[in-house]
Parts: sequence; structure tokens; C-alpha cells
Amino acid sequence: MITSNDIREKDFSTAKQGYNQDEVDDFLDELAKQLDVLVRENQSLSEKLREAEAAKPSEPAEPFVDEAAYFKKVEATMRETLISAERIAGETIAKAKTEAEEKISGAEEQAEAILSSARAEADTAKAEADTVRKGIEEYRARFRQLVEEQATILKGVSFFDD
Repeated sequence: MITSNDIREKDFSTAKQGYNQDEVDDFLDELAKQLDVLVRENQSLSEKLREAEAAKPSEPAEPFVDEAAYFKKVEATMRETLISAERIAGETIAKAKTEAEEKISGAEEQAEAILSSARAEADTAKAEADTVRKGIEEYRARFRQLVEEQATILKGVSFFDD
């Protein structure tokens, strides 16, 4: 039989994207408290039954009428506990999904910003390369013109006067 102490001292291994450990601990503590109450109530009822049986030994034993109510109460408590656990699990899953979506969205925004920045840097580098290329072409054209002008001048000059 599981005792409330077993519930309180139970350790679960942790897993990535598992249940929230604090919520599980809180739930187990509440479950242990309810089990303590039910165990004390069961002990009390058992004691009352023994006293009643001891007080009327000659009479035939009648079924304990409150026993059915006790088990209905236990069943209701277990049902409420299960519903609560399902609700907590659903909330935890929904919260994890929301957090995951937020992280994915943030990562996508960050990736888009990085990509946009890289595109801008590439455009700037391309523009600078075009400017340098044009500068080189202009320099070559002017240098060629200068060389041609110098060649023309040199053709007209006689170095040896006859």
C-alpha cells in the first residue's frame, strides 16, 4: 500500500520538456494530504466499527451503512484528483507550446534581422566595388590618353639636330 510519506518522498527523473517539477511536487503534496485525511478517517471508522461490534456482541452484525458513503467519498476524491491532474497537465502543455512558439518567433525575427543586415552589407560592398571599378576604368582611360599625348609629342620632337 502506498503511504502519504511514499508520495511526499517520491522523486521523478527530469526530462527535457517534461512536467513542471514544482507543479508536480505541489500536486503530490496535496495528494499526500488528502490520503492522510482518508487514512485517518478510515482508522476512525474502523475503530468505531470495532467499538460498535464490541458493544453488541449478541446481535447479528449488520452491514456498516456508512461504508458505502465512505467509498463514494473516496471515489469522488480520486475523480477530483484525476481531473485536477489532467487540468494541470493540459495547462502545462499549453504553456510549453506557447513558450516554444514565442521562442521560435523570436528566433525567426532575429534570423530575419541578421539576414537583412547581411544583405545591406552585401549591397554596400557591391556599390563600393562598382565605384572602385569605375575609378580604375577612368584612371586607365586618362593614363592611356596621357601616354598617347606623350607619344604624339615625342614623335614631333627630333633628338638629333641634323
